[in-house]
Formats: sequence, C-alpha cells, structure tokens
Amino acid sequence: MDKSEVLLNKLLRYRRQHNQEKALKPEVLDDFLSVGWYRIGQRLFAVDYIYLDENWIRVFWMRMVLNNFQFGKQQKEVIKKNSGFSLEIKPLKLGEEHENLYSLYRESINFEGAPSASDFLFNQSPNQGLICEIFPSRMIEMRDGKKLIAIGVFDLGKKTISGILNYFDPAYKKCSPGKLMMLKKIELGIQLGCHYYYPGYVADGYSKFDYKFWPGKEYSELYNPVFETWIPFEPNLVRTLAGDQEELLQFLGPRSIEVDLELNMVFP
Repeated sequence: MDKSEVLLNKLLRYRRQHNQEKALKPEVLDDFLSVGWYRIGQRLFAVDYIYLDENWIRVFWMRMVLNNFQFGKQQKEVIKKNSGFSLEIKPLKLGEEHENLYSLYRESINFEGAPSASDFLFNQSPNQGLICEIFPSRMIEMRDGKKLIAIGVFDLGKKTISGILNYFDPAYKKCSPGKLMMLKKIELGIQLGCHYYYPGYVADGYSKFDYKFWPGKEYSELYNPVFETWIPFEPNLVRTLAGDQEELLQFLGPRSIEVDLELNMVFP
C-alpha cells in the first residue's frame, strides 16, 4: 500500500467516525499535498493525465520551496507596479461583488472556465445559499480605491500554502494582477513560516501551465508519483519524467481519483 492509500484510508475512517466535523485539518491538507494530491471544489483529487484539447496530457504536480526564497528583478517590478493598489487578506466569503468580477474575467479568457467562482470553489451556483467550506481557505482582495479589481484564493495548511484561484478585471491586465497574487501568496507563506507553496500542476508539451514556474524556477520541485518523491527542477525535467514513465504507467495504471469530503466517498 503506497503513502496515498494509507493517508486516504486514515482520512475516510476518521471523517466517518466524526461526521459532524466538516473542516479538513490543516496538517492533513499538508500530508495530501506532499503526496501529489490537490483540491478541486470541495474534493481532493490525484491525477497523472488530463484530457485537454482532444488529447490526453501528462501532468506533474509542482511546489516551490520557501526556505531562502527571494524575489528576482521581474517579480519586484510586478510588486512595484501594483504598489498603488490596496490589498487585504480575509476569510473566504463570496458575494455579488466577487461573482461580478469573476464574470468579467471569464469573458476575457481563451480557455473554458467554471460558470461562477462559487461553482469553481464550492461545486455550487451562487444562488444555492449555504456553502459548506471544508478547506482552510482565505482570499486576497485587491482594490483600486473602492473598486474590487482582483481576487486570489488560497488554502493555508499548517506548513503549506496552496494557490487555488486567481481572477481579475481584464482592464487591469497590464498590471499583471494574476502574477501579483502568486507573489503575495508566496510572501504570506514565508511570513507564516510555511515550507512550501503549491500552485498546481504543469504539463508535458503544453506550455499554458508554465506560468506557475514564473515566481522562481530555481525553487521549484516536481512530484514523481512512481517513486513518491519530489525532484528539484531542471531544464527538460517534465519531458524526461514523462518519457521515462510512459510505459511504466501503462503497466501500473495512472492515478485518477477524487474524494468527496462532503459525502466522504471515493470516485475513481
């Protein structure tokens, strides 16, 4: 039994015994992130391939090591460019203002996005009322005066911070608010003594996800699900891992599993 199976069985057993306890403990989130799981809506999931643009694409989970992390020249320029805007970190609670901003953002993107921010984060439409919040989530609000112009949602574990969603007013695109949100999450993680920042996965032969490396490739690691280890980033690492593991994953079977933390059920 691998590390993921041990964690999953332990988690489901605990949650079924304590079914009134909805929130996921921060240290448990840390454990799952460390073995290549992530959050989608109100679920945890692990996957090695995604279906995109009519192709199956190999993906690898990544993280950045925050010990000794320092921003470079480009990162400092983005922070300076946005210094005239106000930022506030608060508990995650979406309202009409946040949904209207998401609608503006969704109209401007060239990929398929969730119908609403609530759908993305909670698997619920904005008018469904009560939202069950399982994950230890916070949000960064960015304002130009009183006008809300960007949102960054993150989960805060005991020693980790994971980026979940960034969206912004397309009129401010030249200010790179999406990049700023990544930097602010990293900055907060450093201030809180977090060990790692998790931004999601990158893909073999699909460069649209490469922006996740932008804060600092030299601090990045990729998860090797075959050996359950993290490997420091180096050029061509994604292609090398994908090529080396293709036949082995066909034999072992790639991971594709979701855990619904409201129902405490596993969906292969």
